Amino acid sequence: MATGTKTAWARIARAWLLAVALAGGLVGAAAAPQAALAQESAASVVQRVEARYRGVTTMKAKVTQTRQDAFGSETLSGDLLVKRPSKLRWKLGDKLFISNGSKMWIYTPADNQVIVYNDVASRQAEAESFLTSMDKLTANFNVSVVSNTAAGVQLRLAPKTGGQFKSADIYLNGKLDVYLVQIVDAFDNRTSMAFSGLQFNVPADDAQFNYTPPAGAKVVSATP
Repeated sequence: MATGTKTAWARIARAWLLAVALAGGLVGAAAAPQAALAQESAASVVQRVEARYRGVTTMKAKVTQTRQDAFGSETLSGDLLVKRPSKLRWKLGDKLFISNGSKMWIYTPADNQVIVYNDVASRQAEAESFLTSMDKLTANFNVSVVSNTAAGVQLRLAPKTGGQFKSADIYLNGKLDVYLVQIVDAFDNRTSMAFSGLQFNVPADDAQFNYTPPAGAKVVSATP
């Protein structure tokens, strides 16, 4: 496989991990009165959102992803299952993404090919920080409140030092249910992920996050 192709998939995987991590920790909460919201400090808004991360172990959702880069845009939909701190399973279009936290597999049935990333944990610093410390966003990122109304909250996150993405916007409704995450990566590619049918703390066996390539499949090792 060409190096450029593997690199492109690595970028998609990074955006995927980050967006999933962002979505994986947010649960519903009662909406605050509009008058109180108008006077609420940015720090208080972030604290309310951070509080929603506590106690969530798994998330299941429908996801529609739109990715835009220099070559155009593509929209795909699929089913997502996340288990904290870092296990992920996602059927996106015809591709299957699985990660057990240290290794990732990307299977493309049309090509009968599996791309294997063997060191995901060591190379996903930003995403990993979300997955393991989702109640400490301000400790790991520069966080600003773009908007805070009864209809919802928009947060903008940026790395405190240079990293794999430039910014990530999180959109939450009035109950603080996440419904959209938008990421701009280090190459100015944009990934938008819309979530629906969210279910939290659903049973998820660890076996679902490991993968054995099908017989006859071509296995390609790659480094994200």
